[in-house]
Amino acid sequence: MPVKVLITIYFASVHSHLLCGIEIYGNTYRAYLNRLMVLNNKLLRILQSAPCKTSVSDLYENFNTLNIPDLYNFQLLVLIHQFFIIKKSYLLYLLYFNANFLFHNHDTRNRNNLHLARCKTSYGLKCIKYKGAVIFGINFLLS
Repeated sequence: MPVKVLITIYFASVHSHLLCGIEIYGNTYRAYLNRLMVLNNKLLRILQSAPCKTSVSDLYENFNTLNIPDLYNFQLLVLIHQFFIIKKSYLLYLLYFNANFLFHNHDTRNRNNLHLARCKTSYGLKCIKYKGAVIFGINFLLS
């Protein structure tokens, strides 16, 4: 089959299922995602007829996609982008993400970054409010 057809098959039947709810299940421990990541790697290897020793990063690069942890980070950034930049407000997240300028009036270099809430538990470190602020802050500084 032509490569374009194989890419279409992957994105229609596999990638769309990976994206469904990734904001929820993608934040789990890597050990829990391991079986899903291995299965996705096998599917990419089969669709590309690649030998066993082919690098996994090459498989993802050939199909122009991301691995599951990076896909989770990307979808979380898309969610935050929709909320702040596009102003597509969801009632649920209306007060969920806050910028630093809401907490103080003076100008700082982090004024437009998301406010990073304090977390005392590992559950708090994995919640979307905290993780989104961390990922958004890192990517905002890199851009």
